[in-house]
Amino acid sequence: MGLIRFTLAFAVVLWHSGPFLVVSGYFAVLCFFAISGFYMSMIINTAYSRSGENWKARFYSSRALRIFPVYWFVAALSIVFWYHTRWPGPDLLNNGNEISGLAKAGLVFANVAILGLDVVAITKSHVTGTVMRLVGPAWSLSIELQFYLAAPFIVTRSFRSLAVLTFLLIALRLALQRAMGALSFRLLEHVPGPATRRLMGWIGLLGIAPLAVWCGIRDITADLDTPAMWGFYAFMCLTLPFIFDLTKDWRLDRSIGELSYPLYIVHPLVIQGIWHYYGTTAHWTALVGGSLLAAVAIHLALERPIERIRARLRGAIRPATLGTSDYGARRVNVT
Repeated sequence: MGLIRFTLAFAVVLWHSGPFLVVSGYFAVLCFFAISGFYMSMIINTAYSRSGENWKARFYSSRALRIFPVYWFVAALSIVFWYHTRWPGPDLLNNGNEISGLAKAGLVFANVAILGLDVVAITKSHVTGTVMRLVGPAWSLSIELQFYLAAPFIVTRSFRSLAVLTFLLIALRLALQRAMGALSFRLLEHVPGPATRRLMGWIGLLGIAPLAVWCGIRDITADLDTPAMWGFYAFMCLTLPFIFDLTKDWRLDRSIGELSYPLYIVHPLVIQGIWHYYGTTAHWTALVGGSLLAAVAIHLALERPIERIRARLRGAIRPATLGTSDYGARRVNVT
């Protein structure tokens, strides 16, 4: 599913870069949430929960190493950029004297620990009206971390319990994409036969992009809680496990997918840098190309060395298997 993850990150970059809009950035993030729900359910149920005592600590450590180093690096670069160029940054930096001590402490904690940035995202400064985040897209990381904290206690439940929870969350409009994604993993246990799974995988892989574009263009500025969007969420979650089964051994797919996180996190800083040095009329291709180059650099220089540490953590986890007996020999990479 690496290509899908990369495409979603790329859609967010396009959303922020100019007139070439395919789907809304927020819609792409909601799709990320569904993929995250599926993937966390899969690796917890097939690997971490079977690895003996302290598996939750290994899961949390691995997730922290995946999220925090890249985030802190981009946040530090952002601070350096703002101070060097005097480009308008968050009020936390520009108008810190106007913020109370308690509020400032809370903002510093949220911008370091990420947790709470989803609340900060909807709370603008009373000073200038600007946002209070060092890294703009990090509001979604806060929601991601909250899900990581709860996932070991939720996704290990029975299929029936997960189904009830999913329908309850859908009714309340809370975390519904993650719940649907987590529930979709269990479909692998109920669809026998590799031929059927491959067919479902190809249907999902070939259908998800045009459906996303159709839904995105149709409702790009509208409420995302629409029948068209619900149809897309359902299609995506029903086909996610089969898309994963189809593509999990595709080396190129995995390599492309590894760029999705650094691309998503670093692109606002790259866009601001290009606007500062070349003007806000810079062509959108320069913004996108610069973001891609920065993502590749972060992946090679930072993510790959950290991945070796995460690999040592995964050394204590026995190889995972999926699904029914005829599917059990198929192994899953734990990332």
